[in-house]
Amino acid sequence: MNKLTFINHACFLLEDENALFLCDPWFEGKAFNNGWSLIDESYDNEQIIKFLKHKNKKLFIWYSHEHSDHFATNFIKCATTNNLKFEVIYKDSLDQRVSNYFKKQNIKVHLVSKEKPIYNVSKNIIISAHAFSYSKKHTDDSFALIKFNNLSILNLNDCEVNTEEDLNFIKSRVKKDTNQIDIIFSQFGYAGFCEPNNKISDRKATADNVISRINRLINFFNPSIFIPFASFMYFSNSKNFFMNDVQNNPTTLVKKLENTEYFKKISLLLPMKDFNTDDDLYIKIINDKENAIKYWSDKYNHKINSFNQNPINDQIKVNMNELLNSFNNFKKKIFKNYYLYLYFFKCLLFCRNNMPKIYEYLIPKFLINIFKKDQSIIVKIDDLDKLYEFNYFESKEVYNKKPDISLDANDLKYCFDFEYGYNTLEVNCKAKIFNQKKMFNFFRFFYYLKDGFTQSKLISNKIALK
Repeated sequence: MNKLTFINHACFLLEDENALFLCDPWFEGKAFNNGWSLIDESYDNEQIIKFLKHKNKKLFIWYSHEHSDHFATNFIKCATTNNLKFEVIYKDSLDQRVSNYFKKQNIKVHLVSKEKPIYNVSKNIIISAHAFSYSKKHTDDSFALIKFNNLSILNLNDCEVNTEEDLNFIKSRVKKDTNQIDIIFSQFGYAGFCEPNNKISDRKATADNVISRINRLINFFNPSIFIPFASFMYFSNSKNFFMNDVQNNPTTLVKKLENTEYFKKISLLLPMKDFNTDDDLYIKIINDKENAIKYWSDKYNHKINSFNQNPINDQIKVNMNELLNSFNNFKKKIFKNYYLYLYFFKCLLFCRNNMPKIYEYLIPKFLINIFKKDQSIIVKIDDLDKLYEFNYFESKEVYNKKPDISLDANDLKYCFDFEYGYNTLEVNCKAKIFNQKKMFNFFRFFYYLKDGFTQSKLISNKIALK
């Protein structure tokens, strides 16, 4: 008995006689600081946990990356509360944050790495997981080739495979384990800020690029079946609902693909429907195609229509004192980990303001260029109707200045409170970012470097990637 069951969003289950293998469970609640919601909430955490416990088999969960639509902590908390036993498979990382998170809860973690990418879940389920990072690309994402009985399943989740180099990199990692990909699971919609300015034309171009990515993957790997997933969500806050306007939803996805020669290979999957992989799997999936398309299209349209009738802004209100307190804690974190860099930066600031001639003629140009990257940011705090300037040393209210970003206090506080806060903001699109480069420079300590990282570790990692 070998079964494949799609559950929701980026999560599917593989089952053989001895074990269960689950990917990226997210079944309820919002993601990205109240920015995303699932378009189908038919099965909540407790229902899925009951379903898994009933099978009475050893459970392994692979997490591809830390984004909250893949790494849903509410599921983990519910699972431990309901005594669901499981072990975790995750990529080895410099910060060890994910593995430490589970180890504190006495949950066993199996780390996979470039040197040891393979883990045997059972006799019939073998995963080979790889970081989606190489000399020309660095991301926090990962992909996995899962050997399931006689099938080779490539789970690309959110990996943005945009170039020939990306394709060849993935191929180089999986070719040792298979010559043929049978099934590809891959994202079908955009997932955040669309370069360069997030205008409707940028969003449309990004949505079309995702369709081109699907074409690229099918042409390169020639799978028997391509399953779009990991985009069964919508932007669900009044601050970001506009992002749904040209998104690849289940209906528009089909319209864009139905006249392509490879559409016959593409199918959505109904949630919680088992497919026995031992016989006629592809025929059964394709026979279910129309029902699956209708199911997901109806779910999406219902959510969008409901929001239009009753817009939701469930932002937690934050006052100025709370925001400034978070900013002060933000400064302490940075100085704790990067005090030498920042004290040097402070000296440059003093020279520029008090000894401009020394600053101009004696400070080497490359140091001044480093300094220029770390100028203050001007923030329009929408719900408090305030304009503030922030740098690594101070904050102050300003007037008649052009903002670099406009957002609510809650979202700015989230950036100060969490090292992944700025990345969350890029994904949930609840802010208007007028100067993305300047914003990124300001938050880059937390964007790239998790708590406890050092500059030397990052440099060592970049050298290793090359």
